[in-house]
Amino acid sequence: MTNDCLSNFSTIYKVTNLINEKFYIGITSRKFIKRVYEHRELKTTDTSLLKRAIKKYGKENFKFEPLWYCQSFKDAMYEERRLIRILRPEYNLTLGGEGTLGRKLTQEQIKRRGESPSPLKGKKRPIWVIKKMSEALKGRKLNLTNEQREKRRQQAALMREKKKKLGRPYSEKCREWAKKLALSRIKPVVCTTNGLVFDSTKEAARYIGKPDKRYKAIWRVCDGERASYCGFKFEWESAS
Repeated sequence: MTNDCLSNFSTIYKVTNLINEKFYIGITSRKFIKRVYEHRELKTTDTSLLKRAIKKYGKENFKFEPLWYCQSFKDAMYEERRLIRILRPEYNLTLGGEGTLGRKLTQEQIKRRGESPSPLKGKKRPIWVIKKMSEALKGRKLNLTNEQREKRRQQAALMREKKKKLGRPYSEKCREWAKKLALSRIKPVVCTTNGLVFDSTKEAARYIGKPDKRYKAIWRVCDGERASYCGFKFEWESAS
């Protein structure tokens, strides 16, 4: 596979310390050579474990090797997380993927963050920031009118009343459907195929060898919504 073809793939790679056998698992959506150069570059402010180890042991004592290539960066992130979970590399600070998921701060880092003041504390916003915020708020109604407040009170009262009711309110259509189902369980049914009479659609379903819950299909045949069910035709006894 040529370098031009590999430029469209995301690479999962491994960096191994040849002195103590500790290693690092990483991914990149750019060319693998560029990512290796970034790791080996010492004139950076990166303070990760891998960068500190390269500065300590020397970049000539680290081996960079691609493990495999993925067609999408999303697949590469998934494989990186899986490898980190299985292999437990010593130089990885996170669980893999984007972000800092799984990174644990030391007590010194936590203390340093708590003591450092906010960069915006005691500073005034620039004029261009104030103007931009003012333009964004123009045309917005920040204060509600009495009608809007009353409408919100009514909506809140309605929601409280709904919560007090047990179960959700059913529509008339749902009630009619439930009534038909209840009646169909006890309403006699005639099988016009063989002339047998059943006390209910459930009993007819048992005769066919189907579970009781299939009585709905027989009920639809009786109502004319289906032509037949499993080769049998049915109708209500009163209609026969």
